[in-house]
Amino acid sequence: NKERNDLELKRVEELYKNIYSIVLKSDTEGMRLEKIEPEIIENEYLKFNSTSGTIINYSYFPKWQSIDSSQTIFWATPSRMFIFGSGNENLRYK
Repeated sequence: NKERNDLELKRVEELYKNIYSIVLKSDTEGMRLEKIEPEIIENEYLKFNSTSGTIINYSYFPKWQSIDSSQTIFWATPSRMFIFGSGNENLRYK
């Protein structure tokens, strides 16, 4: 149904807009956020590249899993997830 598809598209667009990598600079500069452009965004799949801590501004739910079974997705706040980036990241909602 069109209404549901529009809602899902809006959800995916929000996800796309809100993925940031935490980049640590020198001790004097502190840390800053750097926007990440995902390679693939689908309704329940996300692929992006990050080699540092990554904040995903999207509601955490335990069903979000990394394709890499050794990687943990952390609950940062009710509306954010966090992962330690290790290159190509593939997250799937199962």
